[in-house]
Amino acid sequence: MQSGALVKAMMSYLQSMHRHIKKESLWVLSNLTAGPTEHTDALIQAEILPLIMDLMSSAYDIKKEVCSTILTFLN
Repeated sequence: MQSGALVKAMMSYLQSMHRHIKKESLWVLSNLTAGPTEHTDALIQAEILPLIMDLMSSAYDIKKEVCSTILTFLN
């Protein structure tokens, strides 16, 4: 997280053409935000939330992961 490489990779994966990559990336982000607040802060500073919100127009399974990820951001 400190180098920013993981955040950049996650941002790239969220824009993948493959649904399963998006879904798994959201799962990773949900787990990261459930950890230390420094992780959540790094993701917010990287402005990843708009990318996550854009996925709300995706299929149901992606929407479900988006909601889970956002909920962990809020905790």
